Amino acid sequence: IEDEHDDAPTALLIPIDGGGWEADARAELEDVGETIDPRLAVVDEDVETIGGLAFVLAGHVPKPGDCLIHDSGWKLEIVDADSRRVTRLRLHPPEKMAEIEE
Repeated sequence: IEDEHDDAPTALLIPIDGGGWEADARAELEDVGETIDPRLAVVDEDVETIGGLAFVLAGHVPKPGDCLIHDSGWKLEIVDADSRRVTRLRLHPPEKMAEIEE
């Protein structure tokens, strides 16, 4: 139950240096697509979150330190996870995008 005294919700997507992003695994792909890159929201499987996308790319629950490459060139680095799910990720832009932003 929420009320006006609760702390503001933590941002699910936080920009970091170099064009990358810190992401809560619960961030919805639709929001990731709108905020970061629409290509990240294009998935064949029935996946709704960035954590789910990491699971699909890996084919299993990835471990912290694992890096997964999305078709768009974005690299998903697993920052925090347990045996059942990913909780935090760091998104690294494709090399070409990183060069454009610098």
